[in-house]
Amino acid sequence: MYNTALTEVQSLIGDLNSFIRARNFNQWSNNLSESFYATISSAEFLEERTEDLYRRDQILASARGLNPNQVQKTVLATAWDYFEHIVVPSRQNDRVDEILFVTESRVRAYTVDSRGNRLILYELEKIDGVWKIVN
Repeated sequence: MYNTALTEVQSLIGDLNSFIRARNFNQWSNNLSESFYATISSAEFLEERTEDLYRRDQILASARGLNPNQVQKTVLATAWDYFEHIVVPSRQNDRVDEILFVTESRVRAYTVDSRGNRLILYELEKIDGVWKIVN
């Protein structure tokens, strides 16, 4: 069961990488559970990600020797904005190294970085026979 799920999840992540690289929001979003899509579309979630993105951009500006106070804030107002500004830059080359079953139909997908750290990529659930991103 583990090997089958791992193979299916690795295939899904490969497909997602392709959709993300192509900036294909519709194909990407078709792989989200309804509840996760609702979450990433919520004003609260988008406001939090806007602030996270702004802080990250300020840190990057500072590291480049620029004034972080002059960084323009990118406001995320829709799920598409989240996809374009958060998912595309960070998720187009993901690799699943292992999975952990949370329940019989829900897994957490991990990658292992160059330092050996296990990082969570996605939480997925098999809904009507299809793996969907739930977190």
